[in-house]
Amino acid sequence: QAILFGFITGNFYKYNTGQELLDVNLPICLWFIFLSACSFIGNICMGIGFGVSGSRLQRRVRVLVFDKIMSYSIPFFDFHSVGELTTMLDEDSEAVGNVTGLQQGQRVQVFTCLVAGMVVALAYAWQIGLIAIACIPLMLGASLLQAKYASRDPSVTSLVSPETLLERSLANIVVLQAFGLRDDTSRKYDLALEPDDNFKK
Repeated sequence: QAILFGFITGNFYKYNTGQELLDVNLPICLWFIFLSACSFIGNICMGIGFGVSGSRLQRRVRVLVFDKIMSYSIPFFDFHSVGELTTMLDEDSEAVGNVTGLQQGQRVQVFTCLVAGMVVALAYAWQIGLIAIACIPLMLGASLLQAKYASRDPSVTSLVSPETLLERSLANIVVLQAFGLRDDTSRKYDLALEPDDNFKK
């Protein structure tokens, strides 16, 4: 698109009459329409393809994790509550969804545009292409740094996960009220949600 726009801009300095500009720029305008149609169809196909593949992969992960949980012995379920296991199942499938599906499609699109842009820049103006290539490590470093801090999940400091503590507290709410342990349980739940020292740094 930038190249076509450059051709149109350059034609304003080459031709004087409106008819000449119309004759020369009309094919270029048709190329703009063609590229927009291709981009529209390509984005639809990419969204459908990566969306369906990501959904199927998440479903497969859920089935495999559930089969693995069911294969454990009975003592395993004495130390892991139902809420904790279901939360683990959801978190695993969500983690897979964050690296597949539409997110993976966006990464492929960015990489493809980057490579295509470098090739076109080197073909039409190698000086600008070299400058763009020199800026790629800076852009990649900034993207990796942003992804590193954006993907950090706070880990709990307690041996009991917040989900397990919440489920057990609600299941035994009568006992907590009878012995006056509501404040202590709330404090433990608050500590379980505290991020660790590495996350604070």
